[in-house]
Amino acid sequence: MEEPLAESIIDGSLAIGRSLNELTALTERVTDVSLQAALRRQIGEAMGQLYTSVMLPIVRRYPDLDPDRQGG
Repeated sequence: MEEPLAESIIDGSLAIGRSLNELTALTERVTDVSLQAALRRQIGEAMGQLYTSVMLPIVRRYPDLDPDRQGG
């Protein structure tokens, strides 16, 4: 994969991450505590999967695309 494509995938993944964060915030309005916890857990698992399966392999290949890098 060429770096421009990798960068687009990272950008798209970050956009999905922002949407998942918005979903997590919405779960605060769920009054059923068990359901709220289940929803948060599933959203967290989706976030983790996105990072480990999509973003991590790319930033290993292109470390300059790591959104968590110092000075980035």
